[in-house]
Amino acid sequence: MANSDDLHEERLVITAYDERFKELFKVFAEGLAQGEPERSSQDRFRRAMRSAKRARNLALQAVQIEKSEEGTAGLTEEAAG
Repeated sequence: MANSDDLHEERLVITAYDERFKELFKVFAEGLAQGEPERSSQDRFRRAMRSAKRARNLALQAVQIEKSEEGTAGLTEEAAG
């Protein structure tokens, strides 16, 4: 069963990703409004989006690894106790 702290951490990562994505979109839209070329603006947005997704995925993976290591440590402590 998932620990509520782990779920909280996962929700924080997802919320941060959502906020970052919103910010990326605002920058993209503002660039278009200022007359930046569509193609280069779109390319920059896509690169930033891929980077944000990668960061989100790595962070979620880190939470999962930490959760797994904590579970293993708990089993080791029980066996030693």
